[in-house]
Amino acid sequence: MLDRTLRKEIAGRNLILFNELRKVLCVFRDHAIPVIVLKGAALANSVYYSIGDRPMADIDLLVHPEDREKIIAVLEQAGYPFNPWPAGGFHPFNINYTGEIDFLGSNGTVFDLHWNLISFEWVRLLNRLNVDTIWSAAQPLSINGVETLQLSPCDMLIHICLHSMMEGYTHRVTCRDISALIKHHQPFPWNEFLGRVADFRVKTTCYFALEDAALLNACNIPAEVFKELEPPAWKKKVLHWIVDPMKDSQGQGGAGNRKYLVQLITADRLGDVVKVFFWLFFPGPKWLDERYGLRNKVAAWLACFWHPLVVIRRGLLGVWEVIKGG
Repeated sequence: MLDRTLRKEIAGRNLILFNELRKVLCVFRDHAIPVIVLKGAALANSVYYSIGDRPMADIDLLVHPEDREKIIAVLEQAGYPFNPWPAGGFHPFNINYTGEIDFLGSNGTVFDLHWNLISFEWVRLLNRLNVDTIWSAAQPLSINGVETLQLSPCDMLIHICLHSMMEGYTHRVTCRDISALIKHHQPFPWNEFLGRVADFRVKTTCYFALEDAALLNACNIPAEVFKELEPPAWKKKVLHWIVDPMKDSQGQGGAGNRKYLVQLITADRLGDVVKVFFWLFFPGPKWLDERYGLRNKVAAWLACFWHPLVVIRRGLLGVWEVIKGG
């Protein structure tokens, strides 16, 4: 539970964020572009007691992939500049190879514009998340008088679990989100959730996120839910061996390279892991050109030979981090 002073600080910050979000939503509304508000901004306006109970660093929005080019043009015309993604020394990815791009509000507010709930292409290969199904189940949400959409309770829970997995299960705020979501939607539609999770092939991903939430927040998750989601014993042991050392006393740790191991281990099917390994080693010259900012086709084809070494190095670093840390 957050103390009163901290809640006031968060509420003040969130008021600024939501005022900026309202302006962006009005731009989408005026151009008849559907949008789903994700994660913190949606949760703070629906399942939490007040907006001061849910801290946020940025605002996440989901749009249809086919609207992406129109949205970029509309937002730039409205004065919202885009950031290259990913940040740093990498050549910005072509938007066809990722699932998000950042743009800035007038006061520096960062918006993450998603057209998929999973940003990394290789992680999408580990499951069969259906974005069209998620859109069809979206529910209405009102933010500062502007009507928009939010994920259904089941899809929201899945999205929170996916985000937790992508960060190596080190973000404690996701446990609070899970607890608040389940407590708000009583009785929670567990049967629908389990069906959705099976269809999307994210049972293992959700199991570990819910396990964390149950341990830290004592939220009421039925035993039969865990039984349905439970992975093999060896997988539980290996994942805890990887993840537990990442969590410090505040429940927040640096995942480093080992988070890639987490993402692989939480795959439900071995066949999907094999498929991903093949893609990681041989993504093709076009992808490599975008990833490394190569200048010509010859360099891109040569990268097909040295890129696998980069993948092996990342994997070994992840294994070393696990051995060294736990």
